[in-house]
Amino acid sequence: MLFKVKKNGIIFFFIYLYAYNYYYYRCYGLCPLITPLVWSKVSPQIYVSPRNNSVLEGHPVNFSCKATGVPKPTFSWTFNDGDLPSGVNQTSHGEGSFLELPYTTKRMEGFYKCIAENKAHTTTSSAYLHVFGKQIEHLPYS
Repeated sequence: MLFKVKKNGIIFFFIYLYAYNYYYYRCYGLCPLITPLVWSKVSPQIYVSPRNNSVLEGHPVNFSCKATGVPKPTFSWTFNDGDLPSGVNQTSHGEGSFLELPYTTKRMEGFYKCIAENKAHTTTSSAYLHVFGKQIEHLPYS
């Protein structure tokens, strides 16, 4: 798209481009104090939210979260608005973050929040994990 802007009697032409989740503008003509390429900030947008889950105690469970933004967002996770329980692994790659709970316990039941943050803003999305207690087998008496 081509935009025409008039400021202080000077006409500026801007081309708006979108590519690979980056928004940028290129100014043509007399552009005082404007660099040739100006990146705009775009708040993170979570497009894959973590989902509520239920698991039997002792079994693994995973959460994932994906977001775009400019600059590219960084990811972090909280558990019930605090630190993650021990034994939980977080990995981030590309536009997403992955939370792995390889061995769940009842103490891991609660809300897991994905936080996508960049210089423009912070966006969050949460999911609840319900952990069912282990079933005890009752053997008949002999």
